[in-house]
Amino acid sequence: MKAKPFLPVAALCAAAIALVPGAAPAAKATVPVPCPPAFSARVVDLMDGDSFKVVCEAGTVEVRLFDVNCPEFDEGGGERAKSITRQTTLSRRVWVFPSGKRPKDAYGRLLVRVWTPKGWLSDVLLRMGAAQRYVDPDKPSAGLVGKPRAQAPSMPRDRDAEPSGRKAKSGAESNPLVYITKTGSKYHRAECPHLRHGAIPIRLSEAKARGLEPCAHCQPPQ
Repeated sequence: MKAKPFLPVAALCAAAIALVPGAAPAAKATVPVPCPPAFSARVVDLMDGDSFKVVCEAGTVEVRLFDVNCPEFDEGGGERAKSITRQTTLSRRVWVFPSGKRPKDAYGRLLVRVWTPKGWLSDVLLRMGAAQRYVDPDKPSAGLVGKPRAQAPSMPRDRDAEPSGRKAKSGAESNPLVYITKTGSKYHRAECPHLRHGAIPIRLSEAKARGLEPCAHCQPPQ
């Protein structure tokens, strides 16, 4: 007596779903097809909500979500975004879909979208108000849309607090340039790694007038 050919579980499920009117199209619309260059991986270490390390057959790879931006871990909302990503992905199997147009960012991280048991990680972060979507993922400089990150409120600029004319030793010494992000609550040195998503130069006095705090990592002038 010949053994019947084995049918994969996926094929059996597909056949069962096909018998239910209207069920198959909905399933196909929600679950992506993981074909090359997509790969299966496990998240092992998080830098912040949108950048982390995964382990796959090729080894350990540092990745960055290319379609959304989360606050830095030391900025307002940064720890919450990181916590959401941790709860959604850490030690779980995920599917990593590399971006076709921009394979890597300026820091050598693989630009990706990540499919989790809860859906696209970017969509999870957006729904929770922990990220902003890029207007054009291939051009991050085009700006962001969505719920803004928490930041310190703007304060009136105290012109008397700024050195001017000959009273100041020099602009560079008494009121140096520091760097901020669009929505961050801290100011940084130019070389600070927290500026990897973009830096805006302003004078130290203006940063203080806005209520911004010095970054604990790079320890800028105070």
